[in-house]
Amino acid sequence: MKNEYILEGKLRRVALEKTRDGIQITVDGNIRSVHCEEIDSGHFVIEKDGVKYRAVVREMGDRTHVWVNGQTVVLERPKSEAVGIVGSSDSHLTAPMPGTLSKLLVTEGQIVEPKQTVAILEAMKMEHNLRAPRAGKVAKVFFKEGDVLEADATVLDLEPLAEED
Repeated sequence: MKNEYILEGKLRRVALEKTRDGIQITVDGNIRSVHCEEIDSGHFVIEKDGVKYRAVVREMGDRTHVWVNGQTVVLERPKSEAVGIVGSSDSHLTAPMPGTLSKLLVTEGQIVEPKQTVAILEAMKMEHNLRAPRAGKVAKVFFKEGDVLEADATVLDLEPLAEED
C-alpha cells in the first residue's frame, strides 16, 4: 500500500508492505522492518529489536491516528492542490483537529488572499497554520486567541469580494 500523507506538517510518501517476517515500512525512502501482529480490530502488537509495543490505529475522516507506546502520530491525507488548507467550504474555515487558537492573524473586515495563513492552531505540541481556502473578506471571527477549539469548529467566515465594474 502506497500513499501520501501529511506528517508533522510535511508531505511524506509512505508505503507498507507485508513480508514473511512482518511489515516493511518505508517513509520517504527510509526503510524500517517490524514484526506486527493484529490482536483485535485496529489493535496491534509491534516488535522491533526484541522490544514489544502496543499500537492502536483508527481512521477518522481524512486522518489516521496511530497510538504507539503512549505517543500519537496523525497521518493526514492531503487535499489535492489544497495541501495545508483546511475548510469545509469556500466560505468557512474550520479547525482540522481539537487544539488551542494560539494566534489569530486577521480581523473582521480584512481582505485575505488564497492560502494566506489566517490563524495558528496549537495541537499535539505542534503549530498548525490555518489558511484561507480562497480570497475573500473576513465576515465573522468566532474565536479569540487562547480559546480551545473542537475539531471542525468554524474559526471564521469569508464572504466573496465584490466584483469590480
